[in-house]
Formats: sequence, structure tokens, C-alpha cells
Amino acid sequence: MSKVSAPDPCYFKTSAAADYMGISRRYLCELVSQGRIRHSRVGRRTLLFSKDDLDDFFERHVVASI
Repeated sequence: MSKVSAPDPCYFKTSAAADYMGISRRYLCELVSQGRIRHSRVGRRTLLFSKDDLDDFFERHVVASI
């Protein structure tokens, strides 16, 4: 019997996005308030982050090795 895995989500809520990025939820909220990371707001409290935007953030912040 084969095991079926769930597909990768296209959007993450704040805690899941922070886990995906390997940073704290608090630091992710700081990035949001500074306008440094793209997100969508659903209602008053819920923030959604697309996987593509999180990956783009990583791409923009790559530090070249010496």
C-alpha cells in the first residue's frame, strides 16, 4: 500500500510561514511591519504568505560566500 502525502501548501498562515523560514513568529511580524516581506491580509488578524513570496525573500537575502 502506498502512502499519499499532502501537496505543499500554496499559502501559509503566520506560524507556518515562520516555521517554513526557520525564524520566529515575532521576527516574521517585524518583517511585515517594516514592509520587507509580501503578505495578504484576510480579515483583521489573519495574514497569509505565499510560498513563492517566501522563497523570493530568501533569494533577495542570499549572502555571497567569500
